[in-house]
Amino acid sequence: MTSKGTLLLTLAGVVGFGCSAPDDGNDPAPTNAPPYFGQPQTQQPLNPAPGGQVGAAGAPSTPVGGAAGSGSTPVGGTAGSGGMMAGAAGAGGMMPGGGGTIPVGAPGTGFELVPVGGWVAGNTNEAGIQGAFYTISDADEMPPGVTTITMQDFAAAGDAICVSGAASQVVGGAFGQYWGGGVALNLADPGQMQPLQGWNRGNVVGFRYTLTGPTIPPPSSLRFTVTFQGASGDPYCQPITATSGTPVTSTLSSPQLIQACWQAGGAQVPPTALLTSLQWQIATNEMAPTPFDFCIEDLTAVVQ
Repeated sequence: MTSKGTLLLTLAGVVGFGCSAPDDGNDPAPTNAPPYFGQPQTQQPLNPAPGGQVGAAGAPSTPVGGAAGSGSTPVGGTAGSGGMMAGAAGAGGMMPGGGGTIPVGAPGTGFELVPVGGWVAGNTNEAGIQGAFYTISDADEMPPGVTTITMQDFAAAGDAICVSGAASQVVGGAFGQYWGGGVALNLADPGQMQPLQGWNRGNVVGFRYTLTGPTIPPPSSLRFTVTFQGASGDPYCQPITATSGTPVTSTLSSPQLIQACWQAGGAQVPPTALLTSLQWQIATNEMAPTPFDFCIEDLTAVVQ
């Protein structure tokens, strides 16, 4: 793993310490235009950040069992829900306009999302997903938590997205401050420093992926979370039960994905909601810090 400082980069595409830049915006037009183009651009509230913009960072709540809060500060690009960019996010990959829908596949099949330098280009997958992977951490909030997180150099990692560190121990019942950290992926980033858009899921019903590594947190401490335009209150999430090397599927509907998933009875994500990011969050507890060291591999958008 490289240190967090190795991830800093410039918008000119210069990548420090081996991180590679994403697409320069000159890719050929995709066969199927991303479905999010042509949608109204509902810009999220922005916070200033060096070199770029931060998308909506939902204020953390204080649920029993840990909370998913907002993210950290990105450098060099556009980040949804906050987070430090890994790779030159938001520097390119510009897609042409036009409508389009996600093709209908056979049940259980899907469209693989292959990152290059931490960036998933929209013309490399039929789900029309485009954006950057980045880290999220309560240490970058005010008041800060104490989560530590590093992300592997993408230039050396290939298509695996790897993170390690330790999520905060909650002090004084302040789950809103000590909510943890993790890794996230934007879903509809046009690039070129344009505002983030919402991604229309079309026929996509969930995401399949494989976690590998020596320290995968248990279901009580590891959550799959989605953010979407217009969301408020507690996060929409589901616990992740994973064994290293075994594929996991996280759905986009209840009863698996609900608001405040640490308790029963939460609302589901509205069927028409435009999603903005996926997050793999290491949640916190009051007993001890939560160590983690794992990679996300073979990420695939699953169609019904």
